[in-house]
Amino acid sequence: MTIVRCFNAAILLETSKPGSHRVLHWQLSGLGLLALIVMLCVTPSYSVDHVVPDAQIAAEIQDYLYHANIFKHGQVYVKVEDGVATLSGMVDSIGVKTDAQNAAMKDEDVPRTVDDIQIETDGITSNQIVTQADRKLLCCYAYTIYDYVEFEAHGSTLVILSEVTQPYAKIAIDYNLAHIKGVANIEDRISVLPLSEYDDGVRMQIARAIYDDPYFSEYVDEGSTTLEGDVDSREDRVRAAEDANIVTMAELVTNNLRVASNH
Repeated sequence: MTIVRCFNAAILLETSKPGSHRVLHWQLSGLGLLALIVMLCVTPSYSVDHVVPDAQIAAEIQDYLYHANIFKHGQVYVKVEDGVATLSGMVDSIGVKTDAQNAAMKDEDVPRTVDDIQIETDGITSNQIVTQADRKLLCCYAYTIYDYVEFEAHGSTLVILSEVTQPYAKIAIDYNLAHIKGVANIEDRISVLPLSEYDDGVRMQIARAIYDDPYFSEYVDEGSTTLEGDVDSREDRVRAAEDANIVTMAELVTNNLRVASNH
């Protein structure tokens, strides 16, 4: 009678004859290597043959668009052909259009997207865009009294003229204003002032000096201070400049405050 026992390193064959046995040195490590080679050969062919249907990709992209709240600002259609996704439809701002593109690119099965989304600008005037920009700016978490921001609207193009104290403020302001209804293009003229503890100290002291005047904004660049904004009277304009001048750290104060009655 022959008994076969399997071990980790070899297969041992024993016979019923006393004192007789032999070992067949068939190393299982060699068998494991063979199995690994077979797996490596099979896996790539599976991934190549495993193609996600276009209809499934389109459904996945629509889900991403839904969770990005694109439907609240227009209608975007998705067509997928040979894995390439084409986005079409109409939205109300360049910011929403960008959001739709980013949402579609979240789908790992999409190697490329084609953007045919249009922006609805009819019936929205330049004055309306500037008014919305003022409101959006005040709601922007990164905007502070140390940042100077103005707008110009030329048709559906919004020009942002700004000097801000932090790089993240530039990004946040751009993002917020890009989502204004009727804005099809953003012309970014935002500059970030040099980071300086000295300037930060000047800003804080001047802010404390004129904190009770809500219409003022001011920014400091390398020790030079500029007051920007609207005030109710010439007296307020003079008082704000005097408040800034009493801050000994300020080397130069430029008073660009405007009296509202002169607009």
